[in-house]
Amino acid sequence: MNETHRFQLGHDPKHFVDDCSFNGRICSKFRLKDFINYRYGNCITFNERIQGIEPLQISETGFSSGLVMKLNIETCYYLPNTHTRGVRVVIHNPTEIPKPEEDGFNLSPGYETTISLRQQIIHRLPSPYKDHCIHYKAQENSTSNNKIECIRTCIQKYNFANCHCIDPTLTVVNNFKPCNLINETESCCLDDVLNVMVQNRTMCECPMPCTSIYYSEILSTARLPSETLFVDENTDLFEIVKEMRFRYESVRLNVFYSSLERHVYTQQPKFQQAELLSYLGNELALWLGLSLVAIAEFIEKLMLSTRC
Repeated sequence: MNETHRFQLGHDPKHFVDDCSFNGRICSKFRLKDFINYRYGNCITFNERIQGIEPLQISETGFSSGLVMKLNIETCYYLPNTHTRGVRVVIHNPTEIPKPEEDGFNLSPGYETTISLRQQIIHRLPSPYKDHCIHYKAQENSTSNNKIECIRTCIQKYNFANCHCIDPTLTVVNNFKPCNLINETESCCLDDVLNVMVQNRTMCECPMPCTSIYYSEILSTARLPSETLFVDENTDLFEIVKEMRFRYESVRLNVFYSSLERHVYTQQPKFQQAELLSYLGNELALWLGLSLVAIAEFIEKLMLSTRC
């Protein structure tokens, strides 16, 4: 199926988010952006960096200053072969594309999940230092924004060169023909390409980024108050069904910073350029000084031996 057809058959994002607030204010619809993931279907990104709109920022910590969302997963529309129900959440930098296959965690319905964050930043050194990091967005003719996208793009190029189509599960290089995974020939060809790359240790030129932003997460959960309903002979059956539906259909998510302090790890060269030149200059001066003393001593001994 094409993306339009898959989006229409997937979960409607308008019904997915029942309630959303950030820093005590209702979320603007411009902050919620839809995208399609091959494995997880229709997804929503909050506070992504959009051209012309800067991401929202906070200046306080704690529950009241973060993101609060109430999600309706509508399990009644799940396919019969779905083995789990819940929500996949990925916390990432606003400039990065979310990768739910590699990152993130699952939230179960019927629970309120609280996530406290701390930000970590790593600055690496480019060539000729050990990591050989690069700035992906600053590269000319670059189709990748990070290392994961670079690796996926590399794999897709090998796929297209050998199979004349690409793996649709890797959401990059969408301008090439996707392989039909139901077709045994094309599906086996994709597997063969990966096996050859592993056996021959084909290395894609995808070094680490010079700047990486990570979030250390602490999760805590609490059951939503559906079991507090006291059932007796006077309890309305509709209220019981309503509470059970709320239990199995709802997910409440709270995300906030526990501290505004950043842990910044910066790589530094052992010798700065000025320090290296100064060190070489000192070594050269010392060598020349010792050489002149040795020459003068040799001449002195030569003159003394000539007199004798």
